[in-house]
Amino acid sequence: SEELSDLIEEKRDIEARIEDLERKNQDTVRARDQITQEIRDIEQKMSRLDESDALQSNRKRYQNDRNEIKTQVERLNEAARNEVKQKGFVPLSMPLIQETAEKLDKMREDGVIPSELNDSYIDSLLETEQCVCGRPLEPGTEHYQNIQSQKGNSVADGVEQSALRIISHLNQFSDMQSSFFENVDEIIEERKRLHDEVDDLNEKIDDVTSELQDMDQTTESGESVKQLEAQLEIKVEEKEELNIKIGQIEQQIQDEEGKINEIEDKIGDKQDEREEALLAKRRQT
Repeated sequence: SEELSDLIEEKRDIEARIEDLERKNQDTVRARDQITQEIRDIEQKMSRLDESDALQSNRKRYQNDRNEIKTQVERLNEAARNEVKQKGFVPLSMPLIQETAEKLDKMREDGVIPSELNDSYIDSLLETEQCVCGRPLEPGTEHYQNIQSQKGNSVADGVEQSALRIISHLNQFSDMQSSFFENVDEIIEERKRLHDEVDDLNEKIDDVTSELQDMDQTTESGESVKQLEAQLEIKVEEKEELNIKIGQIEQQIQDEEGKINEIEDKIGDKQDEREEALLAKRRQT
């Protein structure tokens, strides 16, 4: 059909866009790798200078510590997301949960539960000689005796116990809410502490960078530490921009692949319709 042809053509267009994005991504990754190597070369030149070597080592250590802390922060963010996903409904639904538990408890105390399974209701069934399912209840029959045997406190007590269990389960949501807030508060507090550590490390890194930029010592090729540090700063910024660009391209690829999956589902449906139409045609022939 024309619609199936359009879907197949659209899929080909998306596949072409994905190929183009993948080429761009490969080019960007190569450019980032090239800049990474240039950063290593600059750092290696600076490491040959006695005055800057110790400062560079300190900065590298600070940067590694900062990266580790950022990883911990991301783990905390994931823990917070999971906590909200699993228990986030509790604070929102607590008013209704508490109201339901209170109403159930009041109904139980007032004798409304188990009103539909008390002796008077069973007596009414026996008097009308008809079960709730519509089957006749003739005195002396097995069915009549089965219903009659339900009289007493056992059924009522069982239903009341069930009501109490439900009320108890509903009240447990209060403990779950307390646990939810406690866990989230702990995560937020720990994340704040780690953010403070990151700020402290950023300040130390900036201090080291300033010291390096003020040095006049030069390499064998005549480049000063100040010049090398300026080059390094530019390269680091370029690398960060390329990392952002790579992330954007990869997201675009994922979006296009999602469109491919949707179109493939539609194509599958249309192909099924086509097969049914061909089968109908063959039968008609």
